[in-house]
Amino acid sequence: MNRRTFAYLGTLVLGIPDRFKAHFGQDNVFMDVDGNNQIELRRQIVKREIIRVEPFDSNFEKWGVPVSTCTRAGDMIFVSGLPPFDPKTGELLVHAPFEQQAERCLEELKTALEAAGSDLEHVLKVNVLCVSPERFKAFNEIYKRYFPKNPPARIFFCVPVWTGPFDIEIECIAVRKD
Repeated sequence: MNRRTFAYLGTLVLGIPDRFKAHFGQDNVFMDVDGNNQIELRRQIVKREIIRVEPFDSNFEKWGVPVSTCTRAGDMIFVSGLPPFDPKTGELLVHAPFEQQAERCLEELKTALEAAGSDLEHVLKVNVLCVSPERFKAFNEIYKRYFPKNPPARIFFCVPVWTGPFDIEIECIAVRKD
């Protein structure tokens, strides 16, 4: 069976079988050719919530960085890229060993997710930004401890120039726990 992708009012609907034809009337229904089966689509409007996560948000404000640590829209949670902070002082871990930086970033991710009503088991996608491809193997060993089973989708990519004295930053997209 061939599958097509339909875009409907900003909502992406994947995998609608060919036997369904688009019917973009006021009733928001995809109907099959003989009219017997229907798939109803409803557009859901969600509001963006800012989830404050301390001390991260206060540090970003202190440094003049215009970012929220975490935002939520409906059940979707978006955690900004978090550099490694010292858990005692809230300051950046300046020139700390890479392994310590990676662990701190993943712990901060857990903290932000918990503040938004989620956890690591509900992460859908992780983006890892790093200064060197030579760190990939070391990072994977640490990452496996945080995502031992069914890890989320992930990308690890290198940035040639960094804005601070750290080697890694991690962001993610998750869903709220049931």
